Amino acid sequence: MKDYLCTQKNYYDSIINKIFNEFNDQSLVFFINGEMGVGKTFFCGRIVSALGGDFVSSSSFGLVNFYDCVLPVISCDFYRTKWDYDFFELQIYPLLKGRFVLMFEWVSPVNLDVDAKLISIHISRELDNTRKLALQHLN
Repeated sequence: MKDYLCTQKNYYDSIINKIFNEFNDQSLVFFINGEMGVGKTFFCGRIVSALGGDFVSSSSFGLVNFYDCVLPVISCDFYRTKWDYDFFELQIYPLLKGRFVLMFEWVSPVNLDVDAKLISIHISRELDNTRKLALQHLN
């Protein structure tokens, strides 16, 4: 596990760049967790931006959002519902063609039968209002 302390929101960009540089030829699946309001959706937005996409809104009301970027990006927010493997198989898996980035908010890491690097990110708020990102490679 690797921890990053983010004193400014733009520091997320350097962490995202490190991840993409390390796994530059692989698909990526992110499991992003943390308390409400800590910056999970903001982090997802920075990933979309890094790949040339536009604004990311919270997908809490629409479970799956697709962004047409340099790589296809699928963002899923399970705040209002629980993770369901059948939902993944029917609604998300068909979108995973070629190289992709898949982001899950509010989902604990699960084993997926996909050809991708699985990364867990836990974002927490520190006492001085900075953010700590704990990254763990799962495979």
